Amino acid sequence: MSPVPGSRWCVQVFPSLIRLYDLSCKELRLLGIIHVDIQGPVTGFTLQLDLEKGFLHVWGNSLKGYFRYRIAASLHGEKLLIKNEKETHPISFSSDSELISISNLEPYTIGFFDRLSLGVHKAQEWTLIKKRLDFKEIFPIWLKLGQLMSPAHEEGKLGTASFLTGAEELICQKNKTDLLNHFQRLFLTGFYGLMTPTLVDHHHQGIHLEDPSPTSSPLVLLSYGAKLIRSLFVSFQDSHLSVLPALPVEFHSGRFLHVRLENLGLLDLEWSKKTVRRMILLTEEKCTISLGLPKQIKRFRFKEEQEKTASFLEAGCKLHLEKGKAYFFDRFEK
Repeated sequence: MSPVPGSRWCVQVFPSLIRLYDLSCKELRLLGIIHVDIQGPVTGFTLQLDLEKGFLHVWGNSLKGYFRYRIAASLHGEKLLIKNEKETHPISFSSDSELISISNLEPYTIGFFDRLSLGVHKAQEWTLIKKRLDFKEIFPIWLKLGQLMSPAHEEGKLGTASFLTGAEELICQKNKTDLLNHFQRLFLTGFYGLMTPTLVDHHHQGIHLEDPSPTSSPLVLLSYGAKLIRSLFVSFQDSHLSVLPALPVEFHSGRFLHVRLENLGLLDLEWSKKTVRRMILLTEEKCTISLGLPKQIKRFRFKEEQEKTASFLEAGCKLHLEKGKAYFFDRFEK
């Protein structure tokens, strides 16, 4: 079971059958069935969620040879597209659902999204990721998938979504010690399959939760969860830019790139040993901002792209920024 990027759907994939479900309500609602004309038994059957391209890839070996096909949402998320990959044994698909197209409609395309790296470069095999429960691996996937899926209403967080409220409170309190333990409870209770969200205790672990309404969407776990993850590393509100405001103690180093900040611009951020190392800000608006840094930082070096010399500024100072300029921050000193 996996969400389909660019949509409000998830799919359950078997060698000869695919089920399409709606994720916009509390209970999964079957939208359509796709029959896959394949001659089994099938070996090496694999489902891959490609977050870089926004596709699902399915492959394996049938009695007639190696097959590989792609599942994707259409450009506006109105149809599910299925297409054989090139240079593999072609297989045929059939479905009576109007939501499903076995054609070459233009697929959903990845937009401009944040890129988070927390220093882990292991092979992303989902079974092992769930076993390790290392959020240096999980958060980048959760953030990207949450930004790719259609957003859900954020009001009335009931069921497993109540864990989002607890996580938000810990972030506001800057409780960096307990944050990941809380996110772990949310992850173990609120997801199954390949990051498929659920508002109920799908694994029957004996967790007592307030029952959500039938119209509540589990997609809130992805979309709002991604917002909370983002806020651990950077936030921009009321002309105040906060950098690493609630960095969990476990995240010693990392990079957060291409971060779009509304009414400000794009930010690239890098840190190590739990402190900021360098930043680059590309402004899209003329503005004056205050800069909030981790409390141990006293001053930093600041330079505009066209300036030959840099200057040292005190932490907490105000910065007067011009539109369409690149600003460089480094030499953060304690």
